[in-house]
Amino acid sequence: MTKRDAPDAETAGAGDRLVSVRRVDDEATGLMLAEFLRDQGIEANVHTVRMPWLGGVELMQRGFWGHVEVLEREADRARSLLDDFYAAHPEPGPPGGGDDPEDKPRKARR
Repeated sequence: MTKRDAPDAETAGAGDRLVSVRRVDDEATGLMLAEFLRDQGIEANVHTVRMPWLGGVELMQRGFWGHVEVLEREADRARSLLDDFYAAHPEPGPPGGGDDPEDKPRKARR
């Protein structure tokens, strides 16, 4: 390891530990929330607590699939963003989907 690769003594340590900010029921939800946090500038990982060879046994015992984890120093901001994410309600669009051509019904091709 070169000096460049070595962790800086001033920045290593406090706040570099991964902590859980949300339990998730499945992998898809975990990946979606981690990507949302990355879009907000927070590096996030998804960690499963289940053991692959036991299938749903671990899920039944613990009651959740895994965790979304972030660095400890970003945990408060990540929790706040996730709370806002879950509290948000989609705004209804105009009937017919608005001006987006992808939302309009397509005519059958002959």
